[in-house]
Amino acid sequence: MTARRTPPRLAQWLFRISARPEDRDAMLGDLTEEFHDSDTSPGRLRGTLWYWRQVTASLGPNIFERVRRGRLRHSPPRREPMLRLEQDLRFAFRSLFRNPAFTVVAVLSLAVGIGSTTIIYSIVDAAVLRPFPYPAMDRLVGVGSAFPRASQSDLGFFEVHSAPEYADVRREATLLEHVVAFDLGNRHIVAGDRPERVFTAFWWGNAFPAMGVEPALGRGFLDDEVRQRERVAVISHRVWTNLYANDPEVLGQAIPVNDDPYTIIGVMPRQAMLFGTDLWLPMWADPDVLPRNRRQFQILGRIKAGATLHQVNAELALIAGRIEQHYVGEHEEYAGWRLEAATWTAINVSSNRTVGMTLLAAVAFVVLLVSANVANLLLARSAGRRQEMAVRRALGAGRSRILRQLMTENSALAIMGGILGLVMTFISLQFVWNALPANLLPTGAEVTLNGRVLAVAGLITMGTVMVFGLVPALQVSRPNLTSILRGDSTQATGTRGTHRLHLAFVTFEVALAVVLLAGAGLMINSFARLQMVDPGFDTANGLTLRLTLPSTYQGSDVTEFFESLADRVSAIPGVRDVALTSQLPPSVFYRRQLTIEGAPATADAALPSAFLTIAGHGYFEAMGMPLLSGRTFEERDGEGTPVVGLLNEAAATRMFPNESPIGHRIRTVADAPWVEIIGVVGSVKNRGLDVAAEPEVFINVRQVDGWWNQLFLVIRTAGIPEVVLPEVRATVTDMDAGLPVYRIRTLESAYADSVAQRRVAMATLSVFAVVALLLAAIGIYGVVSQAVNQRTREIGVRLALGAEQHQVRRFVIGQALWPIGLGLLLGVPGAFLVGRVFSDMMFEVAPGDPATITVMSVLLAIVALVATYLPARRASRLDPAQALRYE
Repeated sequence: MTARRTPPRLAQWLFRISARPEDRDAMLGDLTEEFHDSDTSPGRLRGTLWYWRQVTASLGPNIFERVRRGRLRHSPPRREPMLRLEQDLRFAFRSLFRNPAFTVVAVLSLAVGIGSTTIIYSIVDAAVLRPFPYPAMDRLVGVGSAFPRASQSDLGFFEVHSAPEYADVRREATLLEHVVAFDLGNRHIVAGDRPERVFTAFWWGNAFPAMGVEPALGRGFLDDEVRQRERVAVISHRVWTNLYANDPEVLGQAIPVNDDPYTIIGVMPRQAMLFGTDLWLPMWADPDVLPRNRRQFQILGRIKAGATLHQVNAELALIAGRIEQHYVGEHEEYAGWRLEAATWTAINVSSNRTVGMTLLAAVAFVVLLVSANVANLLLARSAGRRQEMAVRRALGAGRSRILRQLMTENSALAIMGGILGLVMTFISLQFVWNALPANLLPTGAEVTLNGRVLAVAGLITMGTVMVFGLVPALQVSRPNLTSILRGDSTQATGTRGTHRLHLAFVTFEVALAVVLLAGAGLMINSFARLQMVDPGFDTANGLTLRLTLPSTYQGSDVTEFFESLADRVSAIPGVRDVALTSQLPPSVFYRRQLTIEGAPATADAALPSAFLTIAGHGYFEAMGMPLLSGRTFEERDGEGTPVVGLLNEAAATRMFPNESPIGHRIRTVADAPWVEIIGVVGSVKNRGLDVAAEPEVFINVRQVDGWWNQLFLVIRTAGIPEVVLPEVRATVTDMDAGLPVYRIRTLESAYADSVAQRRVAMATLSVFAVVALLLAAIGIYGVVSQAVNQRTREIGVRLALGAEQHQVRRFVIGQALWPIGLGLLLGVPGAFLVGRVFSDMMFEVAPGDPATITVMSVLLAIVALVATYLPARRASRLDPAQALRYE
């Protein structure tokens, strides 16, 4: 006789822990009997499968029943309030699931509002509020300066200090500690056989105490190492991970930097990415050997405990006054010189602050719109529940009990909307991170769902419930028992007060939509005008890339290498022009004070200054910059011949307003050779499309003795510029296999990056405006539809008495026009106000541009009329007989 097999033990165990203790033995006995039944013989696989299927099907209901009854093992006794809350939640979810259309629309609306807010706040948090992970950021400051005498009245913080000025601040500023200075450049390193170009910071001092962080490994620079300029290096966490695989034995290893061996003494923390630098080295010179008027350094420090930023700035003002008094006779630019500190966050996010605050304001309007829309939905739903609430009141439920139940339902809605909104945020942030322009976020900043972002999402979720869910709950919790229970259909479907609230919410939505549409319209108009600005040269089919030569190239070797590279690249098929330059529009940065030969010295006039660009032969032709007078660089201009240069039109107009500059001479510093002006070229937008061209001087690359070891290669092609890039790389490798190529981009993308902040603001506002338009349309449609439902019998009477369909349509639309019109009237002043808030981001568009605001208002009015017309048409097609019987 065949032995009887037992059911699967794991399945039995799962059933035992899920079923109620009083039921499981009987149920397990029944299952076992059927398992051994002849139709499910234990020798067959289908018997085991059948048993598992029965157990699996029972798991969900069993667990749900035990949770519902509070009978899970080891669960503590529950108090009465918890029981009531559980009942309220169960009823709330059942009620919401019985109305899936309402629930889906409400949850999606809340998810849009909460998700969009969370996404925008995540970006603003990373770009403006807390872009750096350093501790006590309110005490980490940069020191800036302004030179009114040299036409630099605005406070600058980057490349504005000389080495002696840094020494003055470090020695005399008693309220600052850990004062360091740094300069930025490029070096290439070699890990294995692959050269890597790394952005490099050169330091006077140890940066770690100034930033308030500890190295991930090793240490920072010692004072002796900086003074003696020893070959020691600190690498970034990124380099340590990518090139050394987080090897803890990296300390003490040699790393080739521009072919010179340096010893690794430390690794930066993961997020200590100061401007994206991957390599820190001691400064290449002592502060005391550099001239006072060579300004290319940044100063960083920490405010001492007990001191304030105001006190620090008062001390810096005294230091600046002493320096001015001592050196103004030798350096005229010190007249009126200022020193001032600002927090490191404020310095680095100033350009993003306007965009960030604009987006936060816009998303706040979206949240208000969503909230008003959900409130309208709740009001519409509450109108159909008045009879239910009347029955509850008649059976003894107090108003507070009903109100608590309704608010629990609203909370359930908000929780579902919040969860869905966070899921949308989590998914969207993966795409947002890749879509954001690289220059929008400070290097090292991360757009993540951190604790601050989640707290904001929670506050918005609960605030939406409390503010906009309370009004509908109050309305429905005080029904007129006599009228409703007697069968008064008017009271059962809503009151005039409810209808007025509907109309108030519609007015509010329309007003908010006008403001958002106007803001988006102004930004679109401004951005369109900005895109039509002529940069002053041809940006089409232009490719640029940068190279930095190591110290093995000296003097004329630098120029020979770059010119040889330009000649070889020009021979590549598809290449039309090739030229060399030290900087490119729209982000030229190297400015120098100038001396004009023979110009009379005046005490009040501002000293001339201009951007100084080193350019090669054919640069102006390759860039497409027009020659206005004189000539450009020629083969005869080389080493050993008089130094020649060109001015752009802005420089020529400012420095020689009443005569031609050709033949005049200028120089940049006292010991520099005189530069003879040989031509004037058209001004280009060298600081961005929205800024007037600034003075710029061009000097021949052959006549600077190879001092510029890093230059851009400008390549003009006959077709798509990226096509020639592989051959350009191969040419560079052929000339020097250890030389990396970096900063590769087209001229068009360079200008696109310069307006990235405006583009982000425009795109975001446009999306929000479309959302606002849809929400307003949904709100209007819902209110008019509700009004039609409430007045069905009245409409039936009108039709029965002979009213035409167009008269009914006109009647319904007319009733809806006044809240729409009132919303438009209230929204227009808000639109003018928003235009003023956006004024810093406007280009050639007035903050309250009437044409833009009018167009957007008309667009909203058209959409509102369409949303009104649809239920009006439905009302006009009612059957009078059915309408008169409508309850």
